[in-house]
Amino acid sequence: MGEANSRARPLNSLLEEDLEFEHSQRVVPVITEEKVKTLEEMIKARIIEVRFAFLAGTFAFSPSDFRVALTMSFENGR
Repeated sequence: MGEANSRARPLNSLLEEDLEFEHSQRVVPVITEEKVKTLEEMIKARIIEVRFAFLAGTFAFSPSDFRVALTMSFENGR
C-alpha cells in the first residue's frame, strides 16, 4: 500500500473516516455530590479530632540559600 501523496488521495478523505485511537491523557475524575459530602465529612472529622498535617520545618531548602544568591548577584554587578 505505502504512503499516498496529495494527488493520489481524495480531497478530505480522512475527515470521512472513523478513526480509533487511545488517549494518552488520564481520565478526569467525575466529581459527584456524594464524593463532595464524604470529603467534607472527612475534613470536619479531622478538625474535631485536631488532626492537622503541619508542614512547618519541611522545606527542601534553607532561607540562607537565598541570601547567598543575592550577595553573589550584587558582587557580579560591580
